[in-house]
Amino acid sequence: MGREYDARQKANLTQQQLAELVGTTETLIDDLEEADYEGNSLIMLHKIAIALNQKLTLNLVPRHNTKLETLERSLLALGKRPILYVA
Repeated sequence: MGREYDARQKANLTQQQLAELVGTTETLIDDLEEADYEGNSLIMLHKIAIALNQKLTLNLVPRHNTKLETLERSLLALGKRPILYVA
């Protein structure tokens, strides 16, 4: 469970109540709270932050040069969009 879960618990809301506040389904809230879920939408996370009276922040930090970074650079050179990771 991640920060979304902690913030929802602190706000004393169920997944269903939060889903209703942001106009989505309880299933999506459950998915967003899973640590390994990779489909986080920044727009949906922003809506959740507002509903929970939180501020959404996005940080760009340097990465170590990895095989994945090399692959992403190759994709960019080919005009392809690299993968977006949200932590």
